[in-house]
Amino acid sequence: MYPEDISQLFSSEAIQQALANNQWIDWIEEATQGNASQKEINLSLRGGSDKLKVYTAFNYNNTQGLLSNENQTRYGMRFNVDYQIRDWAKIGSSTSLTYTIKNSRGKNIFTKSLTAFPLGEPYDANGNINVNYIEGETSPFGDEIEDQYADETRTTYANINAYVELTLLKGLTFRSQISTNLNNARNGKYVGTHSLQGVENGYSAPYSYISNYYGYSYAWDNVLTYDVEPVKGHKLTLTGVTSWNKGQSDNNNMRASGQPLDSYLFHNMASGITKYGVQSKYSQTQKMSYALRFNYVYKDKYIASFTTRWDGASHLAEGHKWEAFPAGALAWRVSQESFMKPVEKWLSNLKLRVSYGVTGNSGGMGAYSSQTGAATYSPVSIDGLLSSVSQLVSPYGNPSIGWEKTYQWNYGVDLGLFNNRVNVNLDIYNSKTKDLLFSRTLPITSAITAWGSPMTTWQNIGETSNKGYEIQLSTVNIRNKDFEWRSSLSYTHNKEKIVNLPDGDLVAKKLFEGYPIKTFYDYKYAGIWSTAEADEAAKYGCQPGYVKIETVEQFTTDENGNLVGDGGVHTYSNTRDLQILGSNVPDGIVGLNNTFTYKGIELSAFAIIRYGQMIDSKTIGWYSTKNDNQPRGTNYWTPENQNTYFPRPGIASTTGIESLRYIDGSYAKIKNVTLGYVLPKKICKTLGIGKCRVYATAYNVFVLPFKSELKHTDPENNGSDTFPLYKSYLIGLNLSF
Repeated sequence: MYPEDISQLFSSEAIQQALANNQWIDWIEEATQGNASQKEINLSLRGGSDKLKVYTAFNYNNTQGLLSNENQTRYGMRFNVDYQIRDWAKIGSSTSLTYTIKNSRGKNIFTKSLTAFPLGEPYDANGNINVNYIEGETSPFGDEIEDQYADETRTTYANINAYVELTLLKGLTFRSQISTNLNNARNGKYVGTHSLQGVENGYSAPYSYISNYYGYSYAWDNVLTYDVEPVKGHKLTLTGVTSWNKGQSDNNNMRASGQPLDSYLFHNMASGITKYGVQSKYSQTQKMSYALRFNYVYKDKYIASFTTRWDGASHLAEGHKWEAFPAGALAWRVSQESFMKPVEKWLSNLKLRVSYGVTGNSGGMGAYSSQTGAATYSPVSIDGLLSSVSQLVSPYGNPSIGWEKTYQWNYGVDLGLFNNRVNVNLDIYNSKTKDLLFSRTLPITSAITAWGSPMTTWQNIGETSNKGYEIQLSTVNIRNKDFEWRSSLSYTHNKEKIVNLPDGDLVAKKLFEGYPIKTFYDYKYAGIWSTAEADEAAKYGCQPGYVKIETVEQFTTDENGNLVGDGGVHTYSNTRDLQILGSNVPDGIVGLNNTFTYKGIELSAFAIIRYGQMIDSKTIGWYSTKNDNQPRGTNYWTPENQNTYFPRPGIASTTGIESLRYIDGSYAKIKNVTLGYVLPKKICKTLGIGKCRVYATAYNVFVLPFKSELKHTDPENNGSDTFPLYKSYLIGLNLSF
């Protein structure tokens, strides 16, 4: 049975009123309103002579997020020097140093407020947060309490490189460059007893964690180029390249729980009284590349380019570390032909392009994924003696793991009309990726397990394809002495699918032949059961107001060998009723940019439409039928309001509630608007400056989801509920002397 009126679910008018206007949302909005800001300072200096050039710069950036203690401060410095030793020899170096302090907030801060019980007071008489604002309910402001949550990362990054450039003969140049990257980072986290965030398995709040990372890499690149014109009009460029890269990383971490004082945060790990965990890792990889390139141009009309690369990666399996990747391109500037002269007044440019190439990917996995790893666990007592326990861990080594390769054709047309007042660029592409690098779970029957659980291994499996086209129209709509209006309209269409998998569909990984890699596979939402469907709903163990799922009819064979369906009379099953719902790959993306210039004033606006995609909206997923407190504005089911998207509240959690999350994520959005003004040269000269520009930019100005259920959310974040993509405003000043 179900209540005839939704008010029977609640015993208080105050509760009903609070449900209609969830005040936690207002409190969250009040707590975060106006906190986001950004400050940035850029200073640079150039100088030198004909032979010596020096450039130095300093950057400061401070960004404040929506929540307290959510910020990032970055300091950056750069110093470049180039020196022409002789007419045939040049040397130089560049150094950049960046120091960043970043404080991050935990996940789901906003969405956890959606289902917070809407009664009680968030603050006491002294303005402090009420941890237990009402009996049995914990404040969603737990992370706002001092010393209850911290996630601080301090990073130092340095890039240093030096080069020498020699002109050995006429047209023959050689450039050699050595560079190094140093990246050190320390991350510290603390989760207090009142924090909303969870901790690792085996630990409990209060919990602290600290890790240190040291990364360093070296690269040596050499380029030999020979430009020659053996016959007038025929230009040849031959290029040889070698590239060597070595990277190392070293990290360690520690965790503890049971700290007596929250104010210690992660700065006093020894104060933890219950459990400690210490880990350290080291990895090293090397890559080597060789390349030969041949370019040919004839009278700027016919262009040909051919390249072959040989790449090697140390982390791939023995015998599979090296692979060759050829590529070629042809272009014809048709508008330069003599037979095009009759139309040159309106046809400014016509260029045809075609290219084919093979590229490789060796990333996405660890440095030692071709080898089986092992871990040592806490010692155990064997005959009174302590002995450590070692166990194989994922990934399980694969001695044949190699390069992932993509084979791609590109066809293009560049068209310019009316002295290039109108330009059209069309690109059509067709690519296939084979031997995909994929982390696969081994079947339990393989007997390759860790503590009785299946292990994973990296394999080269399957094939995918990407087909699509991109078209861009750029126009100068109006141009006169003081005013100009430019527009750019683009459209992108892409079709992605898995062509084949070695053993058919991998349902556990949600990989299906004929569908994109990111495919949603779950219950399919079919509406809400109405009162008129009470008898039918009962067959599925449901009542009016419950989520209706589209079931998959099952067939059996009768005694005569005929197929007999179950008629849809069964309870929802998390195996047979799961279906392919859609993908996050859009059918199309439209972009429009307009720029207006009047004397020194410039106004530009960029808008985008993304349609035909599905998202997994975690925000909608926070709707919970087992709670009586629902988000404000939710159009949920009642006997008087049955044409709704959401089920009725106050009922036990039912199978299929998760189907609410999968929804059309199409949207239109004004991404940014910029208004700028450049001071006239006379005024700048009077002020003693070279150039001055003041500008203001607004980001995420307006968003319109196509589905009303996504109102007040931004589908661009693909349904993530971690943090919203909020509006932001930037005011800037550019000065040069």
